[in-house]
Amino acid sequence: MRRLVVLTFVVLLFAAFPATASASSGAATPFKAGFSAPIPDGGFADFTCSGAHIVNKTIKDSETCLITNDTNFFVEGTYFGNPTADIPGLGVVPWFSDFNGVEASRFIVTFVDNGDGTWTQYLVAYYT
Repeated sequence: MRRLVVLTFVVLLFAAFPATASASSGAATPFKAGFSAPIPDGGFADFTCSGAHIVNKTIKDSETCLITNDTNFFVEGTYFGNPTADIPGLGVVPWFSDFNGVEASRFIVTFVDNGDGTWTQYLVAYYT
């Protein structure tokens, strides 16, 4: 009986794998970016990012960045751009891809205070 349960589990696992692979079909190119960005108080915030540029029916970037150095102006929250967003401390801004520099047609960015002077930024941006 135990072999039947294990065999059933393995068969279901393999049956689920192609469905998972086909649901995410498309070309994903991983990337890393690091840069310093000027901020309103005259300092610089340093961004260390990694993500994926995904091309299928839509083109999008999905990335995570660690923000260090001068982070005093960041405000926790999620901001939506279409194609710009009013982000506290930055004003009304567009978003440009860290993969290829193209301006996003819409984006969602979340800033999280890590509690140690650093911040994490989560971003999904779409390009038309």
